[in-house]
Amino acid sequence: MFNSMVTNLQEFSSRLVIEKSRSEAIITSLPEGIILTDMDNRLVLANPHAEKILNCTADRVQGRHILDVITNESVTEHIKNGGNSVSREVSIPTSGRRTRIYQLTSTLVRNDTGSSIGIISVLRDITRDRELEELRDGFLRTVSHELRTPLTSIIGFIELVAQGTSGPITAKQSEFLKIALNEANGLKHLIDDLLDLSRMSAGKISLTYSPVSMLELARSVVTTLSPLAKSKTLSLSVTPTSTAGIMDSDAAKIRQILMNLVTNAIKFTPSGSITIAISETHDHVSIEVSDTGIGLREEELGIIFERFRQVDYSSTRQFEGIGLGLSIVKQLTELLNGTISVESTYGSGSRFTVTLPRERKRNVDT
Repeated sequence: MFNSMVTNLQEFSSRLVIEKSRSEAIITSLPEGIILTDMDNRLVLANPHAEKILNCTADRVQGRHILDVITNESVTEHIKNGGNSVSREVSIPTSGRRTRIYQLTSTLVRNDTGSSIGIISVLRDITRDRELEELRDGFLRTVSHELRTPLTSIIGFIELVAQGTSGPITAKQSEFLKIALNEANGLKHLIDDLLDLSRMSAGKISLTYSPVSMLELARSVVTTLSPLAKSKTLSLSVTPTSTAGIMDSDAAKIRQILMNLVTNAIKFTPSGSITIAISETHDHVSIEVSDTGIGLREEELGIIFERFRQVDYSSTRQFEGIGLGLSIVKQLTELLNGTISVESTYGSGSRFTVTLPRERKRNVDT
């Protein structure tokens, strides 16, 4: 009996050693940096790739606070106060005085009893991704500026000819000029969207705060877009409400958010109605844009706010545009310290909800 127990213990120990060696081999071979810290954010261990990133060895920094190694505020409190994981970008200087950017994803580690025992973090180098984004944004800004100036002149001359300033025109010529003007204005809107995205990415969008009535703003958007809705025989309205939704915010940015949401709803609603509803709490004002359009599949809910992504179910690309409107809405909403969400049933319409703070945050640049 005793010999059998010894044999079993030896086999168990052997399996533990094998599993430990296997786990270490896997962690060591990973291309990302792996870091384990305790709940006080002190470094416990780091794999070889993390040591290379941090330009140190784990045994030399073991037990030191991770802020001595990573020049970024602690993620520990974020995890302690909300959820099991958090993802953020950190900048780490290299030995060559060049700063690299890493995606730091940290996850809470619990033992068998559910107690928090540490935080495991993964460092993924995204420097190249960010450099490519900067190059792309710079290219878009340059091209958009170069296109905008001549396009403004083209629109102006088309309008002059259409008005008969240079002489009489026939009905057929007037029809052609109207088509050309609509296409030119459509291109101008596209360029404006590209410039807005570029400015927001570069942090060059300023905010102008003033008292804003969300109800009046919504009614103004309805007045502006009613002709577009009527051209598709759609009903566009603001739900009757007793609230004025007064807030301290940037009226122009909120109007741009609403214009994009309602325009998007009109585009993807073949028939039926589009409704704007306003609600408020002590701290926030929310506005919902609901439609009876084509709706969204569940797998599409996570991508509709990405740049250059547009839902189009037709093989002949029925819906125009390059998918910038909702991306602009999301960035403007976040710029105003708000949130946006979407609920949708495929074939039965969608509802977008933007929630904004009633009062500005004083740390926002104006």
